[in-house]
Amino acid sequence: MKTILILTGILVLLASSLACRTLVPGEVQPGQYEDACRQARDGLAALQADLTFPEQFLKPHPRKLGGEFDPNAYFDVLARLKMQEGWTLDYVYYQDNFGGFPLLYARPLDQPPYATDIEYYAAKPDSYLNAVVVEDAAEGYLQFALLSLTADQFYLYWHANAKDWQLLCGAADIEQVINGHQNGEYREMTPAQIAQARAISHPDPEIELHADRAIVRVVIFSNWKGFVRRTYTISRTFPHQILEMSDETLVKYNWGIIY
Repeated sequence: MKTILILTGILVLLASSLACRTLVPGEVQPGQYEDACRQARDGLAALQADLTFPEQFLKPHPRKLGGEFDPNAYFDVLARLKMQEGWTLDYVYYQDNFGGFPLLYARPLDQPPYATDIEYYAAKPDSYLNAVVVEDAAEGYLQFALLSLTADQFYLYWHANAKDWQLLCGAADIEQVINGHQNGEYREMTPAQIAQARAISHPDPEIELHADRAIVRVVIFSNWKGFVRRTYTISRTFPHQILEMSDETLVKYNWGIIY
C-alpha cells in the first residue's frame, strides 16, 4: 500500500510539472541551432560586406540612381523567409552629415518606390517585417530575428556605425569576439569581462514554439554595449510581428570609440 501511495504521488508531481510546461515540438538539444544560425548570419554578412558606398548618399535626402544594393538578396540566404506575394523589400537613404543609414520598407510591386526619406517619413509606412512571411519552423523564427537585427547594417555612415549588433551562435563566437578585442587596436577586455563572457550559459540560440507565438533567445554583441541576451516573442500567424523584445546585459563592455 505504501509503495502504491508513493508511486501515485510521483505521478501527480509529474502531471503537475507537465501542466506548467509549454511543450516544444521535439526536444531542443544544446547546440541544435548553432550551425543554422552561423550559416544564416555569415550569409547575410557576406552580402553586406565590401559594398561600394554610393557617393550620392553623402548628401541629405539622396535618391537612388540604380545599381545600389538590393536587400531582397537576403531571401536567397534566409531560405525560410520570403516577402508577401506581390510585395518587395525596398529602402530610401537617410543622411544628415552626422550619420547615414537605410530606411527599409515593404511596398507592393505595383507601387512606385519612395524617392527620398522625405516621402518615406510623410507616408509613415508600416514595419517591413509585417510583409515578411515566415516558414512555421524554429529556424524560420530564428532567421526572422536575425533579419530584424541586422537587415539595415549596410551603407552605414559615421555615427550610424553604432548599429553594430552581431548575432553570436555559440561559444566559438564568444571566443572570436574576445580574441578580436585583445590586439590593442581597441580597448581590451579585462580578465573579469573575459571570464564572464566565457561563463555565459546557453550561448547558442534557444527557440520555443508555443501555440500562438515563438520565443527566440539569442546572445548578441555590440562594441558599445557588450554581451546581451535578447529575447524575441514573435507571433506565429501572418503578419508575423515582434510582440515583445527584451534585453538582459550579460557582460558590459565599451570599446572606447567616441565619434
